[in-house]
Amino acid sequence: MRDKMSDSNETVDAEQQGPAPRLNWRELLSKYRQPIGLAVMLLLFGLALIACRHMLVEMDWYALHDSLFAVPLPALGGALLAAVIGYIILMGYELSASRYANVDLPTKTLILGGFTSFAIGNAVGLSMLSGGSVRYRLYSRHGVGAIEIARMTVFASLSLGCALPPLAALATLSNLSGASLALKLPVEVLAVVATA
Repeated sequence: MRDKMSDSNETVDAEQQGPAPRLNWRELLSKYRQPIGLAVMLLLFGLALIACRHMLVEMDWYALHDSLFAVPLPALGGALLAAVIGYIILMGYELSASRYANVDLPTKTLILGGFTSFAIGNAVGLSMLSGGSVRYRLYSRHGVGAIEIARMTVFASLSLGCALPPLAALATLSNLSGASLALKLPVEVLAVVATA
């Protein structure tokens, strides 16, 4: 008899509740965050592929091939070595940024995050925005908050920004005539600016 009464109470409760309340847009966004994020990512990836296709249509592959083979192998090896050394230095920025933000992550995670954020940030542009979003995606999985990730991003970007002017000055001084030709400025002006 009690079972029948409890069943009837459950049906009365279900009838009193009525239809489920509609979710507002924030709740819907929160509920479907992953599928929406995936759709946006696929849309942006598709747009990037279309942009790449349009850029590649204009490329003269034979001229690119000839240009690459015109460069001496030691110069290509030196460029590759310089790129590797550059990314090792960028990993130092990432490790320093994690110390600055008091973030304790495994070194492997920091190296992956630093490499991908700097690679994407330098390739896409807007390095603080694109690199910061890559860092957020990787580091938030390890419990790092958005404020700490923002601190890391600003620290790494400003450190790189402070290091670039002296490097540009050294590069200019190493080949003043080439820099003058590329920048269309007199050699004397470049020498004064680079040594200042």
